[in-house]
Parts: sequence; C-alpha cells; structure tokens
Amino acid sequence: MHPGEEAAAGAPGKPRGWVLWWVHLVIVAMLIGGGIAIVEGTPPDDGVNFAIVFTALPLLVLGLPWSLLQVLSTYAVEDFLFAHLPGPVAYVGLYVLADGPALLNVVVHAVVLIALRRRRRQRVQHLGEIRDA
Repeated sequence: MHPGEEAAAGAPGKPRGWVLWWVHLVIVAMLIGGGIAIVEGTPPDDGVNFAIVFTALPLLVLGLPWSLLQVLSTYAVEDFLFAHLPGPVAYVGLYVLADGPALLNVVVHAVVLIALRRRRRQRVQHLGEIRDA
C-alpha cells in the first residue's frame, strides 16, 4: 500500500485531521466565550481586569503569526484604537484584534484540510487510473 493511501484510508490509532480541527475550534470558541463573559460579567473597580489574561494570552498564542503585531506592540494598538474611534467601537476593535487571529487560524486549518483531502482524492484517482491502464 502506498504511504499516501494509508493516510487517506485513516490508519488506526492516528487522529484524523477533522477531529483535530474540531478540537481547535472548540478550544478557540471556549476561550473567546470565556473572555467575553469575564470582561462583560466582572467589571473591574480599578479600570484593569486581570482575569482576562487567562483567556487573552492563549488566544494570542493560538492566533500566531497573525497576532504578532499585537504581541509585540501591546499598548500601541490599544492606544491607536481608543484615540481614533469612539469607546464602544474601540472595544469591538479590541475584541476583533484579540479573537480574530485565532479564528483566522481555525479557518486556515479548515482550508488546509480541504485542500489536502482534494489532493489525496486526486492522487488516489490517479493511482487507480495507472493500475487500470
């Protein structure tokens, strides 16, 4: 059996790509939901909510390389948003900048899986044509 055919057939004991994608999606969704619940549910008294760190840091890591700008210039992006946008819009911008890169990586993960599936099907179809000839 060709090594690619074994991967396409789903070797026992190895996780399938879509299972990992679902795990990736659930983790990102839970972190985003938890972050929104923390920010909206526990308004800080002193203006700083340190509890958001527990969801924001993993989201920034899951959003790499797209979140690299925000990681390297933490306050520059926030200062720009609050200086140029009204308050509620700036907060939406922060949510998008914090959560968007991780969601983008979930989408990229799905696109890669779809492309790999198409390539495997074409390769298996091509191998079948070679055997039939």
